[in-house]
Order: sequence, then structure tokens, then C-alpha cells
Amino acid sequence: MPRRPALLSLGPHRLGWSSSRTLRLPKGVGVKVGRFLQGAGVAWATALAGAALASTAAASATPRVVGGAPALPGQFPFAVALVQHDVPAERSTFCGGSVISPTAVLTAAHCVNGSSPGELDVVAGRQLLSGAGGDRVAVTNIAVEPGYNADTDQHDAAVLTLAAPTSAPPVALAQPSQVGLYAAGNPLLVAGWGLTSNDASTTSDALQVGSIQAFPDSRCDGYYGDGYDPSVMMCAGSPAGVPDSCRGDSGGPLVASDGAIVREVGLVAFGGATCGDPTIPGVYTRVAAEAGWISSQVGLPTPAPAPSPPPTPTPSHATSSPLRTRVTNVTCGLKGCRIAVTLLGSNARLSSVLVRIHPMPVCGRTRRGRRARCIQLRDAFASARRVRGSLWSASVRDLPLGVVRIFASPRDRRGHKLAAAGTVRIRVRRA
Repeated sequence: MPRRPALLSLGPHRLGWSSSRTLRLPKGVGVKVGRFLQGAGVAWATALAGAALASTAAASATPRVVGGAPALPGQFPFAVALVQHDVPAERSTFCGGSVISPTAVLTAAHCVNGSSPGELDVVAGRQLLSGAGGDRVAVTNIAVEPGYNADTDQHDAAVLTLAAPTSAPPVALAQPSQVGLYAAGNPLLVAGWGLTSNDASTTSDALQVGSIQAFPDSRCDGYYGDGYDPSVMMCAGSPAGVPDSCRGDSGGPLVASDGAIVREVGLVAFGGATCGDPTIPGVYTRVAAEAGWISSQVGLPTPAPAPSPPPTPTPSHATSSPLRTRVTNVTCGLKGCRIAVTLLGSNARLSSVLVRIHPMPVCGRTRRGRRARCIQLRDAFASARRVRGSLWSASVRDLPLGVVRIFASPRDRRGHKLAAAGTVRIRVRRA
């Protein structure tokens, strides 16, 4: 049964305030922010000082307060905070980003989509937002990745053009050919000024750092289903749940060690309704997938494409034609809804149809027009049964009122997707 999390004062669980929507799935309402523990992660992070990531982590320190791993001096010199124009930085940070050239910053599209440049400033070269030093620069242009989709979170990247050059050094970006940086188990560091605990009501004044690792795509696919696209997203987190990114960290850097070079491999994107839940992995925008577009924004050469994977052999006994899935009818009554799904085509491995109901977040608005306090309900899942021929049917009880998106995807006996999901968006009203 869907569970209603507490209202959050910082908006979405993605990192920062989203002008389009908040968290897609349970981890927190919309923005991911810095929530980290000191321990094995900080011991490994310590070796990053001077902009070089260590390749191993030493577990030596005792965990401090949840979210309490301040960045070391010079550890993330390229990290920036996105803040409201003409408002003190420590009171108005809402997302993170990274310097990629003297006049360009990379961040998440959901942080700035729908905003005008005059609403934002970028604070660079400052680990303590209330402190002095560094640069505070106005933004003159916002370029959102053309393929960005606010409903699916695909291509969640944007480049901000600064009014003046910043003295902060740029970070190296992962390239399509560097597939090893995304290998499951690879150690990673994430940074941000977001919330340091689920109960926090304000973002962190000090830049926080956490040590996590890359997860296999299957982990996010298993939780988010069709909400996770491995071609443009990456899965990461901590086996223990913490450290973890949280609300307010969106757009911030996720980095890996490439020898002596620190490379940004991901941007904080979205997660569950609770930061640090070991059952809910975090999702990050895959920087290498956006490398060509990013290069075009800052005048860099187009990177070499990723090597093509070997073709997947098709079992000789599997007779099939392409499957196409459509949600053809939704009927709701007092006891829930019945969802009809039609499968066109055939596949010998077809075993079931998984139906996922994703309630869209319900958010208030501030005077400035940004989304403020949001409610995000958990997704509901149901298995459809075959009624006859190509028609399948699923029943879902306790469907929440409001706008929901329904996904239906055909699966084999192991739960692997056999084709793209059919989807429909509806509004559920009280009978």
C-alpha cells in the first residue's frame, strides 16, 4: 500500500528545486542532497585532497553525525552551489554543479528547467557558503539538454554560462570510451551542500562529501523498473545505505579516479523518499552519455563514441516477433482500479506483465513560483494476469487520488524486461 512521507520544506528529493517535478520514486521528494557519514568513505575521500582521488579506501574513523563529512580544503575545487540571485548563499542554495570551463557550469536540467538566468547565481571556490572568498557569478544563459524529459528524467543535464570567468578549476569529464569508470563496485565520491539528514530543515553551510560505489544497472532496474534508463543513467549508493546524496544535492558531482585524474562520471539526479535507505539505490545522470552535447556547449572536440558491445545471442528455440505493450483501459471504482494491457507480437520467453503505478508529486509553490513543499507517494506494483489472447489485466487497490502514470512491461521468468513499457497518464478522481 502506498505510504505518504512527511512534508519536506526543501521541495523535491532530486537535488534542488525542480521546476517541473520532484522525485520520481520513493527516496525523498525530488532533489538529492549531500548526506554522508565519516568512516571508510571519508578515509578514502581524504586521499582526494589536492584534486587526486585515491584508488582505495581505508576504514579507520568512527562515524560522526549523520551527514557530517565536511570536504577537506581543496578536495572538490570545481564544485559549485546554485543559489538565488541577491540572496545570501547559505540561505538560498538549492542545487549543485561543477565548473567545466572558466565560464561554464554543468548541473542537472531539473534544477534550472523553466528558470531564467537572472534568477540564479553560481558560488564557486567556497566550501563554506557563509564564508568569504571564492567567486559569486551571475548566470547569463541556461542551456538544457535537448533530449531532457521531465517525466522520465532522461538526459537530465544542463550547462550554465557565467557572466564572468571563475577562478575555480574545471573538472575533467568521463568520456564514452571510459566504460571502466562505471563498472559495478568502482569507488566513487559525491559532494553537495544539501540536507545532512532526513529530519533537517535547512541545507548544509559546509560542502559535504560521501564515499559510495557504482552499483550494477540491474539494481536500479529492479527497483525503478522502466523509470531507470541505463543508457543515460547510472546506479550508485552505499550497501549500508549511508553515505547517500539527498535533497538539495541535485546536479552536484559524482566523481571517480582515473589514475591521477579525477573525472566526473555522474550528476545527482533522483532517489527514494528517504535518504540513506539501503533498499533504494540512487540514480545519477551518466555524464559520458551527455559528453557530445556538453562538448558542443563549451567548444570542445566531440568525444570518441563508446565501443559497441558484442551482440546478444538469441536462443535458437526462441520464436518471437517484437513485443509492443499498450495500456488500453483503466477502470476505477470504490475498491481500486482495473488496468487492461494489450501485448502485440509474441515472445517465447514471455512469463508475466509487471504494472507500476507512479503517483505524480503534489507540490505547493513559493511566491517566486518555485515548487516548495511536496508530497510524494510510493509507487504501487501489481502483476497482470492473462485474460485471453493478447489481453492482460491487473487490479490495484488503494490507488491515490490525483495524477498517476501507469507503466506496463512484459517480463520473462527471471523478471527481465522483454520490451519497452507501455505507459499512460491519468487523473484519478473520487467516485
